Amino acid sequence: MQKICCFTGHRKIPHGEAVRLAEGLDKIIADLVENKGFTDFRTGGAMGFDTLAALAVLKAKTKYPHIMLHIFCPYKGFNSAFEERQNAVTLYTMREADSVSYIRERYSSSVFFERNRALVDGADLCVAYLTHVGGGTYQTVNYARCNSVPVVKT
Repeated sequence: MQKICCFTGHRKIPHGEAVRLAEGLDKIIADLVENKGFTDFRTGGAMGFDTLAALAVLKAKTKYPHIMLHIFCPYKGFNSAFEERQNAVTLYTMREADSVSYIRERYSSSVFFERNRALVDGADLCVAYLTHVGGGTYQTVNYARCNSVPVVKT
């Protein structure tokens, strides 16, 4: 039976915090795969926590080749404003993912909201990096809770 975990988190991560988060994600993913039967992992393709989560899933795939990474992008070309290094990492995760989907063809004011809901819909667990009230991550965590999707904070 397929079990789905989605990730949500802030784009801006303090430098020292990124290392802690990456190590924590490695442990969380291993536990979800080994002890809880999770097979599918979803990220939103954004900078920051989404990228850390995608990289952690790709790293875990070397040990657990049966797991899958699905990237839910808000719209085509969403990464065109990323800095060169970030864009290279984003394109790498998209190439290596098992699937990449786009919520819309073009930008709209609601596209990130729609993407975040799509990440949660059908998920069995939401892993979140949430440090403050407000913004898309906060709304996504609330949406998960309102839809009986358990939330684990990193």
